[in-house]
Amino acid sequence: MAEDIVLDSPARWKAVSHPLRLEILRVLQDGDRTNEELADALNVASGKLYFHTKTLLKAGLIELAGTRQKGPLTEKLYRTRMATFTTPPTPGEAGPRNLLLLQQALQLYQNTWKEFGDLPHYAAHRIYYLKPEDVREIQQRLDEVVLDFCAKGLASDTPGAQGYAITALLHGLKPED
Repeated sequence: MAEDIVLDSPARWKAVSHPLRLEILRVLQDGDRTNEELADALNVASGKLYFHTKTLLKAGLIELAGTRQKGPLTEKLYRTRMATFTTPPTPGEAGPRNLLLLQQALQLYQNTWKEFGDLPHYAAHRIYYLKPEDVREIQQRLDEVVLDFCAKGLASDTPGAQGYAITALLHGLKPED
């Protein structure tokens, strides 16, 4: 059963930092698949997927669902473990390790942004001063936007469909001295 996964290690951040691995996770939401079936669904060479499925497997984001015989070969079936993913809660309270994870995630995101820079994207950064109850409300609304984003997801072979990622950061700032 798919679960909410916390990106609590560099391996997990790395696993979700590549668009093809995100596509693998999306396809596996529809059911267990072999590497060959994933390659067909994503229209890529199966050899290219081996590295990516291994990365997802090592990070614990997918798992071996079983095997099946195809002639003399034994095929591995993979399933996703991930329904959604989030960062560790309250990074400020959890210590410097979470800050390091966030910095690594941002670096991976920047690299991906550069790699796919010719595609349309939107980014905004604002600083506002809020009451804690307002932050909780905004966090709930961000969660709703992310769920809506996921619900509107299409199959990668849908005519006119373009792959997009969504990233939301809401964090406190140290008070100025």
